[in-house]
Amino acid sequence: MKTVLLYFLCCFIIGCTNESTKRSKNNEAASTDIPDCRGMAELIDVYSLGTAIRMQTLQRYYTVKSNEIFAVVLNPQNFSLSCGRYWILEKWEDGQWVKPKMKEDILFLDDEILLPACDFLCFRFPISCYDIAIGKYRISISLWNNGEEIKLNTEFEIK
Repeated sequence: MKTVLLYFLCCFIIGCTNESTKRSKNNEAASTDIPDCRGMAELIDVYSLGTAIRMQTLQRYYTVKSNEIFAVVLNPQNFSLSCGRYWILEKWEDGQWVKPKMKEDILFLDDEILLPACDFLCFRFPISCYDIAIGKYRISISLWNNGEEIKLNTEFEIK
């Protein structure tokens, strides 16, 4: 948690330093130009650690051209967790969750991966191997803590 706070503090200081440097260079006359806002940060979501382990995608909406989905697992009690490589993608259709068709069959070994004890973990789920259409989806993954399974899922939309 300290590392995350330190990172955001550094980004804030760098941003303020760059802005004051720009202002001192452009101090000659007031400009009426509209600033270019393409590089500005945008708040996507707010996370609270709480007490339970849970997973949430970094964005609520993706496009059919998205190749991967990023999700954060919040681990407020800093458990030493483990997981495998297996995960499930499902689409909401006709009142139930169904697995979308894969573009090609993929075979992989599901090794156990020991994860570090930390506040949050970030996972990348490659959805490009599925036929993706507009709709509501969810990703499911199982984590393990001392032999106890923790089933997590998170929902998102493809627009």
